[in-house]
Amino acid sequence: MAAASDRVTVTLCATCATGLAHGLARSLHDAPFGSRIIRVASSHVVFETPTSCFRGDSIFTDLISRIRLADNLLVIFCAIEEPIHVPLAFDDPDAAINTIEKAGRQAGQDARAAYKHVLQIRTGASQQPNNVNEDGPTFRATCRRRCTVQCSKRMKKKQEFNSAQAAAAFGGGMQESTNWQVSLRDWDVEAFIYIEDDHIMYAGLQIFKTLTEATGRANSTPLHAMRTWRKALATTALKASVAHAMLQRALGQNCHATKAAVVVDPCCGGLTIPLEAADAFQACIGLGVDVDESVLAAASSNELVGPQGACLLGRCDAAKRLPLRDACADAVVSDLPFGKLCGKPHFRQRLYQGVAREAARVLRAGGKAVFLCCGRSHATDALASCEKLQLCSVEHLTMEIEVMLVTLQRLPDQKDDDSTDQVELGNFAGIWGHPFEMFVEQRTCDVFSQLTHMKPHEMLLADVGGGNGLFAANIHTRLGLLHPAVCCDPNEEAVEEARRRPALRAHVADASAFAQEGVANAFDLVLIKEVVHLVPADKVEALYEGIYGQMKDGGVCMTITRPTDPPYPLFEAARRVWTSRQPPVCVFEAAMRKAGFDDVDVREWRYPIRCRLARWLALIRARFWSTFHGFSDDELEAGVKEVAKGKDACDFVEFEECLLCVTARKNVK
Repeated sequence: MAAASDRVTVTLCATCATGLAHGLARSLHDAPFGSRIIRVASSHVVFETPTSCFRGDSIFTDLISRIRLADNLLVIFCAIEEPIHVPLAFDDPDAAINTIEKAGRQAGQDARAAYKHVLQIRTGASQQPNNVNEDGPTFRATCRRRCTVQCSKRMKKKQEFNSAQAAAAFGGGMQESTNWQVSLRDWDVEAFIYIEDDHIMYAGLQIFKTLTEATGRANSTPLHAMRTWRKALATTALKASVAHAMLQRALGQNCHATKAAVVVDPCCGGLTIPLEAADAFQACIGLGVDVDESVLAAASSNELVGPQGACLLGRCDAAKRLPLRDACADAVVSDLPFGKLCGKPHFRQRLYQGVAREAARVLRAGGKAVFLCCGRSHATDALASCEKLQLCSVEHLTMEIEVMLVTLQRLPDQKDDDSTDQVELGNFAGIWGHPFEMFVEQRTCDVFSQLTHMKPHEMLLADVGGGNGLFAANIHTRLGLLHPAVCCDPNEEAVEEARRRPALRAHVADASAFAQEGVANAFDLVLIKEVVHLVPADKVEALYEGIYGQMKDGGVCMTITRPTDPPYPLFEAARRVWTSRQPPVCVFEAAMRKAGFDDVDVREWRYPIRCRLARWLALIRARFWSTFHGFSDDELEAGVKEVAKGKDACDFVEFEECLLCVTARKNVK
């Protein structure tokens, strides 16, 4: 009997900030107690786990430690395998509300079973149920809605009902089918329903609750509030779950494999990041400073009850000088002031520049700086303005507002910048003052959003020639896609790196091989970015014919390439090579039309570039484009001298970067 009970499973949902779900899914996938991932969306993960993991505090604690990226944990009882369609959600509020109420009535038996699991989990977590009635618990229903469908470039559609109406309808249906009594103040369990566009994504029972003694009101307890050291909160307290995500990007995904490291937070607030570093990462020391005296009291209180290894260094202006010696830290991780509740917007850029400069000073070579900020490209410009920091990635998260997670890496000091400047191949973010890849990401997402009418949880993306998968992963996050994107590249090392990204399924294949894989009607979005010029001329038509066959009706294919006449400061021999290898864009237009695509269109994306001549020459010497691969060292050096003729190494080169975006649609025949 014990063995049979071990096979009993419960379906849970872990919610998180939008953009962190795939990292959360990866941590659950690596868990030792046999969790099975059912669905990964932009802000939640639905998974199945054995009930045996709730029988002991130690096993339950291990489960919670595995989902440090999660904000809440629910037992799911509705829309477990597939979302429930709510027809006319954008047109007829009465019909939509009736569908939601019907879903509540149909979920009665499942809700009762889910409540038994809630009690079992609370007991395993040493949170005993409070005065549960024999006839069933008291409950309340709450709802959260999200819209992803664009009705214009800047506006999204809205459902014709509000969250209160949806919660009342679903709660009314539940009350009718379960005979549970509604209590809006002192409830035993909270039913939570999440609606995205015209689908009920899930409905579940919140597991943890607290009772406020002063008011007698019950409240759901988020997981990040259960950290033992989280006693005092500052005005703009960072969620510990987001702090953990930032630390993962600085120190690595595996908490237990991390070597001893020093983490510095120059704007520590309530000391959340240093405490999370010391608590979650093995042998990690977290140091924090802040200039705001009002938050230092909260930081000091948290330090007293927090784990060993977290230390508040006191009051300090991080934009001027940190009380630390040079090259002493392994990571700088901070939630920077947004200029809304904390700080002032017109001081934000100067603050970001100062913090980046100090981060570069205290970081060891190769160390990472991870910042949470807002302000779109202006914030990234300010953080990437320090020449000793190379921009690695920019991720977009949605909490109460949309924010950016910016990761930079400390470059090694070089004595001779002209000859030893090392730049990661293809990483334009580390070359230009503005992160060029982020500019392209935004334009790509804008075009896909304008041309597609499907919902994110229905779409599947393929990136042909996607390299290490960073671009595809960022597009996946920005669009809020549900299914992992497919990424292929002929470089095995790049594919191996792409496989470590939870948002991707990567395999080794060049563009022509991918087109012949023969998976019919599989993809809604296909991206071919800056690789189509490498396809032999006699295989271009076959490439698009194969991709056409693999796309669903209504799917969009996007090819990003460059013009035949390069706008870059190249030496004459390199310019001839470029022109001979870069087919005119009309070749790709004609091939797409011949393959059967409709609505073929060409967009031109331009962005002004300004960089130091020394950096540009270092790129040429590093053969960062295939254009330079055929030149010998002597020929390349002669070309460098040709480009540099009459210029000083400190001079700047200026040009306008140009990308050509060719889009086409597979229309329904």
